[in-house]
Amino acid sequence: MSFSPFALLVVFVCFVMLSCSRESVEETPDDEKKSPVPLSSGSNLTHGSEGVNQGSESNYSVDLSAPGAISIDQATFSEAIDLNENGQCFDKQTGDLLEGQFRIISQNGSLLSSSFFRGGLYHGKREDYHENGVTSVSSSYFYGKKNGKEEWRAESGIKTYEANFRQDLIEGLETTWDEDGQVVSKYRFEGGKLVERLIENGTAVSQ
Repeated sequence: MSFSPFALLVVFVCFVMLSCSRESVEETPDDEKKSPVPLSSGSNLTHGSEGVNQGSESNYSVDLSAPGAISIDQATFSEAIDLNENGQCFDKQTGDLLEGQFRIISQNGSLLSSSFFRGGLYHGKREDYHENGVTSVSSSYFYGKKNGKEEWRAESGIKTYEANFRQDLIEGLETTWDEDGQVVSKYRFEGGKLVERLIENGTAVSQ
């Protein structure tokens, strides 16, 4: 059987196009906060592992079990994720609990938040960001409960809140500042209970 030059040319062009399409879907690891790669609800990605279908009618297609940090836009994350009765986040399509790092991005590509999950629960560092890239909230979790320091900052970078948590309860000092950096309040907690008022409305409390 012989092939015409035109037929051979068509086969060659198809082979080149297939090779290019395969290269385009390879992800390059990126740990930089400023340049997460968005995954839209139309992304043609498959799940890396099988799970129990939750019966959702959602038609998103995002691989939430891929290795490494997963960047996903806010709308798709809201569509793809739900909470079970134990407060665990799971993939609506597979039923799998969230694991690893998830970065939520805005429509213009800026990073809105970065969170780590274990067994569907926040576990490790969680950060939210202002549109200008400044961290708005920074906190730490241990299997779904706040554990460690939490800080809030204004868009200018000025700290406006700081407290320490232990098993979701405030432990020690809780301090707030205005956007000029002046202390507004300072309280002392033990096991989540207020035990001492040190500063209120910017004024030291008389003992």
